[in-house]
Amino acid sequence: MREYRDSFCIKYTFSAEPLSMNIRKTLNSLMEALFGKLWNLDDMMAAYDPSARHPASVEQKKTYPAVVMATVDPAAQVGGGISSTKQALTPLKVTSEALLSELKAIYEYRSKDVSFEKFVEEFCAPDRNAILPPPATDLNHSLTSYFISSSHNTYLTDHQLYGSSSTEGYVNVLSRACRCVEIDVWDGDDGEPKVDHGWTLTKDIKFKEACEAIAEHAFVASDLPIIVSLECHAGMEQQEKMVKIMKTAWKDTLLLGELPGWNVAEKGLPPPGLLKNKILVKVKYLPPDAQPGGPASQMQSLSEQTKSLALTPTASNTADDDEEDLSDTPNKEKTPKVRISAALSALGVYASAMKFTESFSDAVSRRPNHVFSFSEKKFNALHEAQADALFQHNRHFLTRVYPHGLRVSSSNLDPHDFWRRGAQLVALNWQKVDRGMMFNEAMFAGTGGYVLKPQSHLPNLQSAIAMKDLEKIIDMQVSVLAAQDLPLPEGDTKPSGFHPYVKCIVHVSQLVKYKGKTKPGKGIDYAWGATKGAMSFKNMRNVIEELTFVRFKIYDDELGKDSKAAWACVRLDRLNTGYGLLRMFDMKGNRTDGLLLISVDKAAH
Repeated sequence: MREYRDSFCIKYTFSAEPLSMNIRKTLNSLMEALFGKLWNLDDMMAAYDPSARHPASVEQKKTYPAVVMATVDPAAQVGGGISSTKQALTPLKVTSEALLSELKAIYEYRSKDVSFEKFVEEFCAPDRNAILPPPATDLNHSLTSYFISSSHNTYLTDHQLYGSSSTEGYVNVLSRACRCVEIDVWDGDDGEPKVDHGWTLTKDIKFKEACEAIAEHAFVASDLPIIVSLECHAGMEQQEKMVKIMKTAWKDTLLLGELPGWNVAEKGLPPPGLLKNKILVKVKYLPPDAQPGGPASQMQSLSEQTKSLALTPTASNTADDDEEDLSDTPNKEKTPKVRISAALSALGVYASAMKFTESFSDAVSRRPNHVFSFSEKKFNALHEAQADALFQHNRHFLTRVYPHGLRVSSSNLDPHDFWRRGAQLVALNWQKVDRGMMFNEAMFAGTGGYVLKPQSHLPNLQSAIAMKDLEKIIDMQVSVLAAQDLPLPEGDTKPSGFHPYVKCIVHVSQLVKYKGKTKPGKGIDYAWGATKGAMSFKNMRNVIEELTFVRFKIYDDELGKDSKAAWACVRLDRLNTGYGLLRMFDMKGNRTDGLLLISVDKAAH
């Protein structure tokens, strides 16, 4: 805002002092963006220079100061005069002759004696944010009707094979409104269950510590229900201890039975609005006719039987899911099945983990509280073979998708297409800020961790008709006008050597995307203007705005590979039209002081 403060003060004090080159460049860029060079800077300044030989007309004098006010007070409506109804001021509207008369009306409506502080306050108001706040979520649908912000191997803080385990993993994701966390539990040598990434060099933590961290931070950022995806590799004795630990740590927040008056067999899963401040456990199903308990020695021999699997990228996810991961590795020796205790299985009231039997029409697939967990590879294979059956299943029942076992660096799957295919729980490695986590940020920012699916994905509509009705052809114009306080790439310390440019990518699906980029600038504060920062996205097809994402990435233009400096990501339906400020994140996912001033036009046809 520093150069824009100078520009503002000139516009509102109409000083005749000589302009610096930076201010002149900024004003020229702003006028070009707003008017397409309808009047040039010298004409504008001459209007208020007593010694000017060619002063501007009275009409121009009225219009110039109104330009700034129009960008911060979008009350004008073409042909409608001043109105209390807000309307975004887009570049196309600014350049229209019809709106020029409205600008004059704004000038009469508002005093030109406005402080810079007031200007900034109004320009930074919520309705001038480049990202629209999400609407209030309707919490009255079944749990299956929501995308739910989810974490994979939440206890890990780094690499999948040799990273550290820490309760900070739970603190981090819960403080960002993640609503599904994962705990992998194994027998501890001291008789107490531990949380560990089995058969790797990762360090373990106590199961009790993980539960206490969840209890302390569960509902700090959101009061919507949490699902704990419990992957149990412990023996029967320590399973009983797990149940006691959870009941002690989570107290009355732990859901122990069905809600009064809500029979899951008759009504399906309850809505999140009825489950606020509750912890649900997803745990393996124990059939009613199964013998309770199991051989106490079963887990004692597990180490010897699976010794050859140590340090292979077969990340433990669930007892059933391990088989899926093992099939993707050269060594296909499988881990013996672990029995589940009746007391532990009983906690899976609304999230009973069951093994998929390759058919979506069998009895297991129709149980209202079942949850299928698939690796991304298995899910994609099912989509190829049974696309409609998979989609229809996901409209009515919960599905969890987790990263492929070979993602040992904690890279993420692209959640985009899994959401598009209806999966509610797409689990990501939150310690890795990559494209997957950027999409997750865009999907769930400001929502409390639950987002109602598009109409095409809800259970009461025919998918083929509804999906087609939601798809649009979109034209979009994006201009990056200026930047302020951009973060430098990691390791860089000199702003003078920073040459930022902005890439904008529109992700319609995993395979369909549209790209544009600005010219390189210089320094952490830079004004591109309307020409150097302009990007056009024409004729984008099959767009579902709720499932299309726009990413802004800032790079440093340098020799060799360009370093990434910052990013922002937004759902297309939440990308505000008109002029607005876009807050940037650094490459570690931290919110920064960096801002982009952008303008956006969107049109559907």
